[in-house]
Parts: sequence; C-alpha cells; structure tokens
Amino acid sequence: MRAIVVTALPVLLTIPLAAPAQALKPGKYEVTFTSDLPALAGKPVKEEECLTQKDVDTGFTKLGVDPDNASCKVSDLKRAPGSVSYRITCTAGDRKSTGEASATHGTETFDLKIVNRTAQQPAPFTHRKVGKRVGECK
Repeated sequence: MRAIVVTALPVLLTIPLAAPAQALKPGKYEVTFTSDLPALAGKPVKEEECLTQKDVDTGFTKLGVDPDNASCKVSDLKRAPGSVSYRITCTAGDRKSTGEASATHGTETFDLKIVNRTAQQPAPFTHRKVGKRVGECK
C-alpha cells in the first residue's frame, strides 16, 4: 500500500490546475433585460451597452444601477474570479429601494441577477441582464 501512495504522488502533481477565470473584456455588449415585475414581466428588452475598462475594474456595477437616479449607491462590492456581487440602495423622493446583485462572467459574457425590494412592492422582484460581447465600443 505504501508503494502505491509513493508512486501515485508524482502523477497527482502533474495534473494541471484549472486556469484562473479571466476578467470580462471591455467592449460593446448585446444585453437582454428581463424582469418578473408585473409591469415588465414577459417583455424581454434587448439593448447594446458599452463597458469600458473602468466599468470592468469596478465590477461592472453600472449595469445594476438606475442611470437616471443619481442617489443610487453601491456597497459591499465583492469580487472573485468569474463573479461579482454588491448591494444597491436608491432613493427617489420618499421612495427607497434596496437590492442585492450577483453576477457570473467569462471573458465575453455575463449573467447579472438583481433582487430588489421597495416599501411599495413588499414582495421582492428580480431583474436579470444577460450579455454577450459583440465588438468594440465606438
């Protein structure tokens, strides 16, 4: 038994480790947005989004934040190879929403899920953005 362990050890050491996940590449992405919010459910929206190197470096949080609401704040940003997560808080007048975002990504694709809650909509609702790189930003 001891001989098997000793001879097997060099074989185990030659098994290559999985390559680390690479960062999302900047560029133009075709993004499909879906939501289970009643007003938006069943109505996927396709759009193009330009992600810069700065967007990638900051965990592409801009995809989860309402661009028309300057009060939206991102916190608890966590990054790991192939994933990112963060919390979002937005206010608009007397309305406040909170959310948790989590995404997985490759070098040219991402899948972002955002679970939101508001006082006006007591049940949580989910938004999803799935993107595929289609070229360079112009």
